[in-house]
Amino acid sequence: MARIALFSDLEGVFVPEIWPAIGNRLSIPELSLTTRDTPDFKRLMKMRLDALNKHHISFSMVMSALDGVRPFNNAVDTMREISEIDGIDPIIISDSFKEFIDKILGKLHGWTVFANKFHVEDDIIRDCVFTVGGDKARIFEDNMHRGDKTIAIGDSFNDVGMLKKANSKILFNPIWELRTVLTDAVVCDSMDSLLSVIKRLANT
Repeated sequence: MARIALFSDLEGVFVPEIWPAIGNRLSIPELSLTTRDTPDFKRLMKMRLDALNKHHISFSMVMSALDGVRPFNNAVDTMREISEIDGIDPIIISDSFKEFIDKILGKLHGWTVFANKFHVEDDIIRDCVFTVGGDKARIFEDNMHRGDKTIAIGDSFNDVGMLKKANSKILFNPIWELRTVLTDAVVCDSMDSLLSVIKRLANT
């Protein structure tokens, strides 16, 4: 049986966009900006940290703002089922932060997670440790040896670099413009359809 390295984005696929949720909860519009507004991820994070500092928002307050953020319906079960498919090595590549992911999803059994981290001192986010840093394609290339073939899942333009390198591409509820860029991708709109497509690809 062929080994398959499955790479997936997190936000927009298994969980909602996290920073907009934080921005809405704290009533700070600058935190709701995403890479669709500012494509340079490191510049975007500097803007977010500047906004936190300006409004005197501690790390604890940021984490508390996540209290209402939940994975999409059936996402946790789907992730578990994916990890149990024979031959699949499931990997998350996310420009989110490990602290957020741990709070929203808990420990992801069977999944490898590549995500950024915060540098926190005295309950203040001082800086970011960029494991991914907006370059998902680099993490993909560094780990594609984990499979004889690769599958990539994404939902937005910051996933395109990773998706283009994969043997099989899956778009999950993508914006229309993305469908026109990746015309060879399979489009899924639910956890059931996503799991079904992955199982089919795993057996071909």
